[in-house]
Amino acid sequence: MAPAEGEVESEEEEAVAADPAQGQDGVDVTYGAEAPRKSLEDCLDQLRNCEKVKEIAVGAYKSGDVERALELWTTTEAQLQDLISQDAFKAERFRKEAEQVAELEKLLHLNLAQAHLKTGAFSTATSFCDRVLERDPGNAKALYRKASAQLVGSDFAGARATAQLLLSVDENNAAVRTLLADVARKEHQSKEKGKKAAKRMLAGMERDPRSKFDTEEGGWLYRLCCRKRKSA
Repeated sequence: MAPAEGEVESEEEEAVAADPAQGQDGVDVTYGAEAPRKSLEDCLDQLRNCEKVKEIAVGAYKSGDVERALELWTTTEAQLQDLISQDAFKAERFRKEAEQVAELEKLLHLNLAQAHLKTGAFSTATSFCDRVLERDPGNAKALYRKASAQLVGSDFAGARATAQLLLSVDENNAAVRTLLADVARKEHQSKEKGKKAAKRMLAGMERDPRSKFDTEEGGWLYRLCCRKRKSA
């Protein structure tokens, strides 16, 4: 899963992140309300600005300022969607620019997924991964980050299924095998924690004089719970 230019890596993923930003001189990182239809030159300027701000965000992420990187990538993604809505590069002679826009959108979504995963927003991270996978179902980074987000959200079945799908794409991926082991371990821990919580609840109900187990009508339920505890 080698990184593309301008893409960040998680600690678990191999490879080095993109080159650091070259500076912020002349870069507009604050965007106003939606503007009317732009000229071709304005669209090209907007695309160049998106690329520059993306790199500034990469630098912020690499320096440990995840919140700043997230803010910049979010703003840039919104600006890129505005550019896409302009439909300025649909002509065949602008194929290069159209491909640049598509690649930038993919990198932004991957970076946003990683940043949201870093902040614990696993649901949002998953949604950005899905946006990449809609166009590139076999994207290894999107699959890995989606499985990681599902694991953080305790969706063990989903994490396992996504990780297995990644293995079908990249069977020699050591990181995903480690991830699968983490899924199995945390799923087991979750089940054990649930069993202990249930036993504590039943024990508390036995001691509580107000418990319906102490009534004649609740006697059958008490005996049923006792049998389940003995068989557990």
